[in-house]
Amino acid sequence: MNLRVPTDAVVYVNGKRTSTPGDFRSYVSRNLQPGKNYSYEVRAEVERDGETVARTKVVELAAGVNKTFELDFAQAQQTITSVTLFVPEDAQVNLGGVETKATGPMRYFSTDSLEPGDQWKAYQVSVTVERDGEKVTRKRYVDVNAGDSVNLRFDFDADEQVASR
Repeated sequence: MNLRVPTDAVVYVNGKRTSTPGDFRSYVSRNLQPGKNYSYEVRAEVERDGETVARTKVVELAAGVNKTFELDFAQAQQTITSVTLFVPEDAQVNLGGVETKATGPMRYFSTDSLEPGDQWKAYQVSVTVERDGEKVTRKRYVDVNAGDSVNLRFDFDADEQVASR
C-alpha cells in the first residue's frame, strides 16, 4: 500500500509505529494468502499549533493488490471507534448481535457513527469455535466510547481473555 501524508507525519500500521520517511510512503505485507482479505488500520499523527492531530483509515487489501491513499489533515476530524479481536483462525464472531464475515486470527472492526461523547454500553462480543465436535462460545461485554480502540483477545486454551484500550 502507498500512503500520502505530510512529511512530518508519524505513521502507525495496526498500532505499530513505522520508520518510513517522506510524504509518499510505501508499505509491503508479505506472506498474504491468495483469496483472503486483510484489514490494516493506518493512523498518522502530526503536530499542529502545539497539538497532536491524528487521522485514521482502515485499508482492505488482498494478495497482489496495491492501493494508494491519502490521510488529509485539512479535512474535519472524524471520530473513528474500533474493536480489534484476536481469535482462533476458525472462530465465528458476533458483534452486538450481528454475525460478522471477517476471517483470520486478527479481526478489525471500525465505525465513524459514534459521535464524541457517545457510548455503546455493555457491547456484546461473542466468539464461537468448534472443539472436539462441540461448539464452544465465549462472550464479553465491553463499554465502548466514541474514539476508543478496544483490543480483545479470546484464547480458548486459557481461562481468561484480555481486554485493552
